[in-house]
Amino acid sequence: MVLGMILSVRRPLSIAQLIQLSPNPDAVEAVVTSLGSILLYKDREDPIRLVHATLREFLTSATKSGPWFVQLGLGHYFLACGCIDLLAGVTREEPRENPNTVDDTLKSVILYSWESLGEHYRNSNRKLGLNERFINFIDTGYQYLLDDSIRAASDRFISYVISLCRVNLVGPLRPGYLK
Repeated sequence: MVLGMILSVRRPLSIAQLIQLSPNPDAVEAVVTSLGSILLYKDREDPIRLVHATLREFLTSATKSGPWFVQLGLGHYFLACGCIDLLAGVTREEPRENPNTVDDTLKSVILYSWESLGEHYRNSNRKLGLNERFINFIDTGYQYLLDDSIRAASDRFISYVISLCRVNLVGPLRPGYLK
């Protein structure tokens, strides 16, 4: 799961950022550490990269990698779940008087989530498992936005979700969806 997430990210994320998005946050650091021979990073805050670009190609080819095969669609699914769950949790928080009180790691993961959720959804191999999360997230509202950069990313994401609803991937809009 963790390696699938690392291979599926739009841009390299750190251990601290992956922990925020992982369905099993306790496993992230241990897995990354155990894969230290194929991953490059300095510390918990440093973006994780593969030791060589061809490694991704090898690991994502079932014929080449055999038992080490990593399904990118599953990595995208876990990232999409993490993005939705993180954003849903943030939008349920009380607005802060000073948005600058959010730590940089969380702020960067929130921005990543807004910018990347559409791609992770599109590339997920378990879209049906994401639909209810999408619907619940939209139903709860998303009034709490940290700053203009996150607000712009959220607007792009919401437009994307609306387009999914129109092509019936998420389902028809119910009354009250976009309050």
